[in-house]
Amino acid sequence: YINTMTTYHPSFSYEFNKTAKHLSKCIIIMNERCEDSNKILSHFIPWLGKVDICSEKINSSTLKAKDKTSLAANASQVILENNQIDELLYQFGQSLFEQQLKAAT
Repeated sequence: YINTMTTYHPSFSYEFNKTAKHLSKCIIIMNERCEDSNKILSHFIPWLGKVDICSEKINSSTLKAKDKTSLAANASQVILENNQIDELLYQFGQSLFEQQLKAAT
C-alpha cells in the first residue's frame, strides 16, 4: 500500500478505521506544540513527574539553508494525493491532541 492508498483504494476505509482505532488509544504529542504536549503528558502519565519535551533537540538538520532544495510546484500535491491516508490520520491525530489537551487543562 505504500504511496497508493488513495480514497479510491478498495481497502482504504478498512485500513483507515483500523489504524484510527489504534491511534485513538495513544497519547498524542506534537513537537511543534511542546508546551501543550507537556500538559498532556503530565495529565495522562503523572508518574513521569515534570516532563519537558521543549528542551529536547529533535530532528536537527546539518544542512545549511542554501543546501536545501524546495519541492517542485506540483510535488506537494502529488505527494498528498498518493498519501491520503497519512494526511487523514495526521488530521485525526491532531483532533485527538486537541481533545486530550482539553481534558488535561
